[in-house]
Amino acid sequence: MTTAQQADDRIRQLHPGIGDYALTDRRFPGLAVRRLADDHGIRCSSAPAPS
Repeated sequence: MTTAQQADDRIRQLHPGIGDYALTDRRFPGLAVRRLADDHGIRCSSAPAPS
């Protein structure tokens, strides 16, 4: 087991929900942008902006 894996295991022992917290933190910016865009009538798409 590598040092990084040992550290990961120790952190997960100390903070069992850390994986869920990390996923929530990662998803929040996208959710916030979509919500704000929707509130202001802006449609989001994955199409590139015109140049």
